[in-house]
Amino acid sequence: MRVDPVRNFILISALAAAFVLAAALDARHRSTMPRAEPLDPDSCSIPEGAGPEAVRTYACTGRMPVNSATAEDLVLLPSIGPARARAIVEHRRLHGPFRSPEDLLDVTGIGSVTLERIRSRIAIDRTEVPAENDG
Repeated sequence: MRVDPVRNFILISALAAAFVLAAALDARHRSTMPRAEPLDPDSCSIPEGAGPEAVRTYACTGRMPVNSATAEDLVLLPSIGPARARAIVEHRRLHGPFRSPEDLLDVTGIGSVTLERIRSRIAIDRTEVPAENDG
């Protein structure tokens, strides 16, 4: 078996380039992720009217208000793609606002793993939830 040093150099260079690219993409992804700790919404520098209310809330607090967010807003959450986002909005339209994070388990495509991934990044706006005895 013959070792070709040129071929090995090319393979090692390609592997090193892939590693550097993966690290750069990971760093870019991490820099665009919302902060784990909520920010003070009063000190948020995003001006009123700068975008959808739910997105501004998410940017300022690190939590997406699931009872007022659109499908386009919800795709900003980890593990929520367009299909799951539409399912959340449709479930909310048919069954009313979510009362707790666990209510998201009733949405098609959302299981316990997905809920745990998004739990710290969602907010249930209780002011939008009708009282139990409304009727």
